[in-house]
Amino acid sequence: MPGCRRQRMSSSSSTKSLSATSGAIPHSFGSLHDADEHGLPLHRGRANRLQERPRLAIVDRPSPRTVAVACWAPGEYHYGYQVWTQAVARRSALCSLTGAAIADGDLVYVPKAMDPMPRNADMMISVVQVGG
Repeated sequence: MPGCRRQRMSSSSSTKSLSATSGAIPHSFGSLHDADEHGLPLHRGRANRLQERPRLAIVDRPSPRTVAVACWAPGEYHYGYQVWTQAVARRSALCSLTGAAIADGDLVYVPKAMDPMPRNADMMISVVQVGG
């Protein structure tokens, strides 16, 4: 635009100033890391807006290797009785129920594979946290 000058700031100087002024850890893309009241990251919904992280509740234990979970993300999806099966974690993550750390190789519950894949297919619940 004529008359409009854009000043480009190097990412290292912007990261320094954000860290120094707010005390927060900058996100890898140069913006601040957004978190909920428990310090867990907020997720981006379909419209790329920051939203609350999905809510979960264990509603049943149909078998020793499965749990039934109610899982919903406001404005995104709602699964009232979704069966999750035991599996071995293939990556480190956070437990979607408690926020506890999950290491690669830990026993976890994951949403049962279906066609089409559920929208929360990347979530995991630690078996240790559920007492399974």
